[in-house]
Order: sequence, then structure tokens, then C-alpha cells
Amino acid sequence: GEANDVRVQADRVIAPAIGDNALGAAIISLLPAVLEHLDIRLRSDLLLVGSTRSLGRGNHTGIRFFLDHLPQPVHAGICVEGIQLGRLNFFSIGTARADVTCSVRDPFEPSRSYGSESALVVLNHIVNRILAIATPTRPYTVIRMGKFRAGVAYDVEPDHAELGLEIVSHSDEMIERICGEIDDIVAEMSARHAVDAAFDVFFSTKAGGIAFSHPLVKSVLRVMEQLDIEPDQGHSPSELSELISRNIPAVTLGITRGKRGSKQKADYVLISPILTGVAQLVGAILAIDEGACDES
Repeated sequence: GEANDVRVQADRVIAPAIGDNALGAAIISLLPAVLEHLDIRLRSDLLLVGSTRSLGRGNHTGIRFFLDHLPQPVHAGICVEGIQLGRLNFFSIGTARADVTCSVRDPFEPSRSYGSESALVVLNHIVNRILAIATPTRPYTVIRMGKFRAGVAYDVEPDHAELGLEIVSHSDEMIERICGEIDDIVAEMSARHAVDAAFDVFFSTKAGGIAFSHPLVKSVLRVMEQLDIEPDQGHSPSELSELISRNIPAVTLGITRGKRGSKQKADYVLISPILTGVAQLVGAILAIDEGACDES
């Protein structure tokens, strides 16, 4: 079928990006109708925001612009994700995403006489050096290399290669240190092999969050308990980090269960848990409206 086909089965909806995050956007757009149907009138203003440029090189530009240009302060926030139901994020892990690029120099440049013929080989040296970087168990720190691209044919040495990586840590200082080490590695390999190599950090979030004892977290947990939702208090990069970095109490909630897809398979979300997820969201909004973010 077409790349944007939506298939509705008895128990699920299957479509590209349905779980991340078309369902979340749909629930936000329906929220006024849900509140009206339930005859709920809030005492506080409720802002419904669909952020743009959140993925890739967008680096959360949309939500950052919105928060930086608000005429009045925001007292609390809820980030809504399509999956998974039970997700309860109240702290953000520090993240840096970057590309390492390597290009063979023009054959007429003087340094080209001793330069590498293959960008792939040089990038492999860089990868091996990155793998040798020491990462501590505490604070939790991981370097993930998730994308690698090079070459156009089996019998041609590639003149350009790219590596996509992510560094996550509970320590912003650790991320900064590792980025510095990778920058030095890339500069050294560039000089040693006479290629043009660069390290470009295009996405970053700060580590931080609210305490487990915060009234907002406790209130959301009570809502989950009443709805028999098992909380999953993990962490993953999201717009939550932008709220937290501005000292705005916030959580991320999921609406239903499902699975992210791949290039071969589309996402799917289960239909029956959606109403429970919406009830959870409404309960969290009511808790905030009643003062859940007013720390005693």
C-alpha cells in the first residue's frame, strides 16, 4: 500500500507515526470536546500546543520558541505521547545527538598525495576510537551509534561517509566531556589521514526533573492507581526537558499501548486502552487545576 495508508483492524490502528505521535496530536485536538462532554469547567487557563521541529535537527525549536515568548508564565505542563500507556516521565536525561562526516579531499590538493582513498576506512578508525572512550556506570552514561552511511557501489571506494550517534547521561558535564573527546578524535583523524572530517552536535537537552515527592507526580500516580494503570517511570528525550529546564513542573504521559514501527513495518496502537489513557489525561489536568503543582 501507500506510505501513508491507515488501516483500522478490530483491535488496533496501523499507520506510519500513529504512536509517535499522531495519536498524541489527535487526543490534544479532541480535548476541548472531551471536557465539554464531561461538563468540566477549569478554573485555570489550558493551553493546547502542538510543537514543531521537535525531531532531528529541529532540536525542539518549536516548543522553545513558544515557551520563550509566552506573555504569561506557565505553571505546569503535560507532554502527551501516543504510546505507552503507563509512561510517567518526570525527569529528563541529558542528550546530545551528532553527526560525524568524513570526505576525501580533492585529488589536486597537495595533501591528497598521502591522504586516504576511502572515507569509510577513516570513519571506521573514528568509530574504533569512540568505542574506546570510557563511560561510567554512575552517572549513567551511554554512547549509541545508530546510523552509518557510505558508498554508492561495491567496487568504488566511498569519498564520503557519515556516522550518526547519540550520547545520553544523567550528567551534563559528562556529555560535554565526551563531546570534547570525540571532537579531538575527529580533528586528529582529519589531520592524520588528510581528509575533511567534522563533528556536528545538532541536538541537545539538559538533564533534570522534578522530585518523585513533588505533588504533581504524586497526583498523577493516584490517578493511575484509580484507573489500574501500572506506572513506568522511565525517561527518554522529549519536549519535557524544555519545560523542566525553565523550572516548569511537568510530566509526560502515554495514551495507549502499541509498538513503534520500522522501515519495513508501520506503527500500531491498540484501540481499547485509549479511553483509559484519555481518562488519565483528564484526571491529571483536573489535579493540576486543583493545585497539584502548588508545593507545600
